[in-house]
Amino acid sequence: MNGDLTHEREKLIQLRDARCRQIPDRIGAILSLWSELTVYPWTHDKAQQLLQLSHGLIGMSDSVGVSAVCQLAKELDIQLQKIVDQSTSPSTQQRKELMQLVTALQRISKNSDSINSGSGLYDATYQAGLLIYIVENNERLARIIAAEIEHAGYKTERFADIQTFKAAYISAKKPAAIVIAMMFPECEDAGAQAIDNLRRDYASTVPVIFISERSDIEARLSALRSGAMHYLIKPFNVNRLIRLLDEATLRSPLKPYRVLLVDDDRGLIGFHSALLEEAGMVTSALSDPLQTLERIKEFNPDVIVLDIYMPGCSGIELAMILNDDECFVEVPILFLSLENSHKQQLAALSIGGDDFLCKPVDPPDFIKTVKIRARKGRRIRELHGDLRHALKAMRCDHPGITGESEWV
Repeated sequence: MNGDLTHEREKLIQLRDARCRQIPDRIGAILSLWSELTVYPWTHDKAQQLLQLSHGLIGMSDSVGVSAVCQLAKELDIQLQKIVDQSTSPSTQQRKELMQLVTALQRISKNSDSINSGSGLYDATYQAGLLIYIVENNERLARIIAAEIEHAGYKTERFADIQTFKAAYISAKKPAAIVIAMMFPECEDAGAQAIDNLRRDYASTVPVIFISERSDIEARLSALRSGAMHYLIKPFNVNRLIRLLDEATLRSPLKPYRVLLVDDDRGLIGFHSALLEEAGMVTSALSDPLQTLERIKEFNPDVIVLDIYMPGCSGIELAMILNDDECFVEVPILFLSLENSHKQQLAALSIGGDDFLCKPVDPPDFIKTVKIRARKGRRIRELHGDLRHALKAMRCDHPGITGESEWV
């Protein structure tokens, strides 16, 4: 078993390395086209090309977890989309914002030994003692968060106000991530304003996680538009915060999504497995649907891809069985079939399917859909796990926050 896990990890590292080595080239293509747009008259076609390049960089950097590049590429994509939609040359302010983003990408590309080496970036995910800034004016809460984060192996610095935080960010060592409150005495979205200013004035690419009492959509939008990766509402489970920090800082590599494919067509299932594995996922292929329950228990998939028409047990029947068992109901089901009848597709979805793709499927669409469903499935299971721990804590005789049950 350990040998299989080692081989699986080595395979993931190789795939990740290959993709990491492509990132500087993708950034280089953006820089080259941007240079043309700054020297020659702005054209709609060139802007479209630049937008397509930013799309590609988002997908590439996201697939290997290079969050700094991905965040910049997303912001560049948003700005370019606005300009393309308005069908005119960018304003002076828009050009300034684009220049800041492109310059930040260039800086990462020039100082990207970890990206160029690939494996160096991956191995760096295991580093301990990464610095986390905690910006929270509730001193007790800040101490609790810091204690738990430090217990998980990070270093922390706490700031009770925005001014001290900004001064430290500008003059001191940059943190690996920032955990910041939304509300401060200045205003109800002072945290978002501070992060937005850092991003615009200093091209900050440090991952940011907001913690806030506010659950309204205006607050969430403000955080999102400032460049936040996540938004947690108080009280929150501190173990989830640590998981998010692990992902954001690449301290712990994202475990590859696990996909179970059930299809009696051995040739096709092999092709689909290869596509997903090339995209960094781990697959288990099964041609006999009657073995599905045992395989789920052994493999523990994040998502199941089912054909509809199979001998012995149809995909619809299998989905009904899975959704009737509380052990399997949390696992998303993606139907992949030759069935092109809209009525039949709706029938398949109505009994518990989460999505439906028709064969032959476009490989990029297939990979993207599987990844989306797997991510959501894993997230749901994590939330249910957090809820179970919280309910268990409520039954305990000892009050307070301890271990897996800690909420702050």
